[in-house]
Amino acid sequence: MTLYRWWPSPGALAFEAYSTAVQDTLAFPDTGDLEADLSTHYTRPRRQLAVQRLGTARERGQVRDDVDLEVVVDQLWGACYQRLPLPDQPLDAAFIDALIANPARHRRELTRHRGDVTPAHPVTRPAR
Repeated sequence: MTLYRWWPSPGALAFEAYSTAVQDTLAFPDTGDLEADLSTHYTRPRRQLAVQRLGTARERGQVRDDVDLEVVVDQLWGACYQRLPLPDQPLDAAFIDALIANPARHRRELTRHRGDVTPAHPVTRPAR
């Protein structure tokens, strides 16, 4: 009961705890150069690591060449941030697993439709 008196959901509590714990890390530096301060914020290096990892997956054929890797990062992170404050949609392991599996599943479906790979279960069509 105390939880819901102060926070609307467990996700809101977790977000506030996280924000408090990393408040100093999240703070923007003030060097007098606004552009430099904003471009060196902690998310840029983390984003670059995510894009690099996706680039490695692309090199291995796990991500299509025409996929914008920055957009993939936005889709993954945005979906998680969207669910944080919503009590009716859980941000749990099952959601994360489905979110991560989606691009791989999409890749398999697209290559199957283009005929680049043989489907695991070929479709048998009636003879004409």
